[in-house]
Amino acid sequence: KKMVIEFSLLMDEKKFEDKFKGHKDFEKINKIRKNFIEYKISIIYLPKNTDLERVLETFERMNRTGVPLSTFDILTAKLYKHKVNLRNLLEEIKKSEDEKKQKYEFLEIGPIDTIGEFVVKVISLIKGSDLKKKTLIQLKPKDIKDYWKRACDALEEAYRRVKKKYGVFNFKKWMPYSTMLVPLAAMLDYIKKSKKLNKPESYEKIDRWYWTSVFSNRYDQAVNSVAVEDYKKIKAWISGGEEPEFIKNFNLETVNLEEKDQRSAIYRGVINLIAIQDPLDFERGQRYDLHPDKIQIDHIFPKSVFRDERVLNVTNITIITSNQQKSNKAPSEFFKGKNKDRLKDVLKSHIIPEDAIDDLLKDNLKGFLEKRRREIIKVIEEKTKGS
Repeated sequence: KKMVIEFSLLMDEKKFEDKFKGHKDFEKINKIRKNFIEYKISIIYLPKNTDLERVLETFERMNRTGVPLSTFDILTAKLYKHKVNLRNLLEEIKKSEDEKKQKYEFLEIGPIDTIGEFVVKVISLIKGSDLKKKTLIQLKPKDIKDYWKRACDALEEAYRRVKKKYGVFNFKKWMPYSTMLVPLAAMLDYIKKSKKLNKPESYEKIDRWYWTSVFSNRYDQAVNSVAVEDYKKIKAWISGGEEPEFIKNFNLETVNLEEKDQRSAIYRGVINLIAIQDPLDFERGQRYDLHPDKIQIDHIFPKSVFRDERVLNVTNITIITSNQQKSNKAPSEFFKGKNKDRLKDVLKSHIIPEDAIDDLLKDNLKGFLEKRRREIIKVIEEKTKGS
């Protein structure tokens, strides 16, 4: 049977004994009480005027074996005394007039702390600040009140853009860099706040920044510093300044299309490029429904048939809705007898050139990979170099 011991009794031995002396497990209960009140707690006294960064460093040193606090946790605790509850704000943005539908789709990106951190980072960028931890935890209650909804709206626009325009049909699985959503949101906000800049040319520049960053692995490291730098440079470019060097000098030959790791930005970027072609079903020639649960990765030259590590290259990959018809058939068997004109259109929607058809029908893996690589590079060039 469960027992409740009032906290007030723990420190009062006489009252504790009066209540529990006759209990059959009194000795065991009393031992638990003593262990609790005699437990040693480390206390470090800091001067009242100690700056917040030093306080946090001290806490983190003490808490190394405990659960680490995120930037969002710390900012939430700091703002609570000012009657700004960040977790309540996050709960509020989940609400919608239609209870079955979330108000903001970007809430799907990950855990609540990740969402919260993305929002405060967008706020910091919009304000013209950096993304260092010490900067984020210095955000004021007024900053949250003034920019919270604006940052959420910007993240929503960024999230919808990557899904609809950049081919990220499944954010958690196929977004090249989830962290790119923060600078993208801030850039889109910058354009929307200016009638003069809210035009196709501005969005085209953002598109070029996006695809160049993906295929140059730009967000592999120093993410926060790169995001701040990119936000400033793209803002200046959109406003009539110089094209950023990393975009102008992007070298297509450096794109590693022998990539085999599905977690890499380049691999995911190629999958995204295929998705925005509106790929056609190999059998019926109909558009795919790019629902996250329906899409599968397919090796055009099946790895179970071709014992060659190159079949794992992203140049041998496409997306399909069902592998039932194709299964483990070699290309020569699967594509045999298909109408060439219709097949040409289907393959084009998977970024496979017409001159690769003979390689498919002859099971020429090497020739196919070379031709498809050239075709994918052409599409990357269109996206990164612009019209």
